[in-house]
Amino acid sequence: KRYGMEQPPDFYDRSYHKRGHWKLHYTESHYYPLWTVIADRIRHMGAQRILDIGCGPGQVACLMRDIGVLDYKGLDFSTARVERARQVCPEYDFIAADVFKDDSLNAYSYDCVLMMEFLEHIDRDIDVLQRVRPGTTVLATVPNFPAAGHVRHFASVSEVEARYGAVFAKLD
Repeated sequence: KRYGMEQPPDFYDRSYHKRGHWKLHYTESHYYPLWTVIADRIRHMGAQRILDIGCGPGQVACLMRDIGVLDYKGLDFSTARVERARQVCPEYDFIAADVFKDDSLNAYSYDCVLMMEFLEHIDRDIDVLQRVRPGTTVLATVPNFPAAGHVRHFASVSEVEARYGAVFAKLD
């Protein structure tokens, strides 16, 4: 396993097929407690047009559908994960693409961007964040542990603030 390096799409296709938790209903996922916080924030702010970068196999999309989000677009460069997302949540739009080659951040009309467990996987995380329309709420999560596929992880909140604080008008 290579640590500290970006991985190609087939790495994520393989990990999807290897781990069963990606195929569980969102309420059965070990990420569910975190996702409920995200869902609560989306409900509280009234967001109805979500762009999810690194959407994975559609578990979060199903949660967004179930809380009444009207329009959701998921982007992931793992074709296996996007195929699953399309199966479990056909009401929404999913694209298998590289965020640096896709125009969704410019072309799609969103009021909230999700980046959950995405930023740590790419070298140019700041570049992606800077492409989000000014004034848009970004809900993002990052890990505190190393893993294959993680370019970085964070040992503390202050490390997250040091990396991303200058990109956001308000970082909470």
